[in-house]
Amino acid sequence: MADNVKANKMNSQADDDIGFGIYTDIADLPMTGCPSYIEEGIGGVCESGTATIVVFDVPFQIVPNVVITLMPWQLVFIKEISEDFRITFFKISKDMFSETLSTLW
Repeated sequence: MADNVKANKMNSQADDDIGFGIYTDIADLPMTGCPSYIEEGIGGVCESGTATIVVFDVPFQIVPNVVITLMPWQLVFIKEISEDFRITFFKISKDMFSETLSTLW
């Protein structure tokens, strides 16, 4: 399993150049315990544990099997992270996000 995660993380770092990557390390989440505007879009699934993500002062409890979607430019922070919190998520750059939206009209 650890080799799988390492390979996945290595591939994701290479994918940063194209604006997309898949991650399993919580350290790669682009949010901290202080409110800040995120520059990437995020989609993910909680695998274990719990955490609270606050988006524009609205708290959301993240528990196993909960899917999260966060858009660039949202004011976000994370708190109350349990020791066993695990999440698999993707990040999409704001440039890729904007380009994708611009093709819709």
